[in-house]
Amino acid sequence: MKFKSVIYAVFLSGLLLNCTKEANKVLATVTIPEITAITDTTATYSAEVTSDGGSKVVLKGVHWCSTDPIPNLTDSTTNDSIGTGSYTNSISGLKPGITYKIWAFAYTSAGIAYSTETTFTTLNTNPF
Repeated sequence: MKFKSVIYAVFLSGLLLNCTKEANKVLATVTIPEITAITDTTATYSAEVTSDGGSKVVLKGVHWCSTDPIPNLTDSTTNDSIGTGSYTNSISGLKPGITYKIWAFAYTSAGIAYSTETTFTTLNTNPF
């Protein structure tokens, strides 16, 4: 009987340790995207994963959606690379004179970390 009690205690200890480990997971840290080279249909962004939070970054990129004239509820996403560090890419297929929300993300086993959102407006080269 004592043997069963020891096995049960070890089993419970393992469960508690696993629960504690899960609770201590830390998300990655991602910078706010910097938007440059804005045209009427494209924009270039750069962002950085400054910390992986203790878990490998398996995917990083940005999400964006339009906000004018009516918010677009379907996000667009880029998948840029893995790991920590900076990344730069271009977004195409944008509409002229529209404001877009954009935020960077990093995906790890702890979950998805998002930067603070920022906005940019594409050029309106044909105002008529």
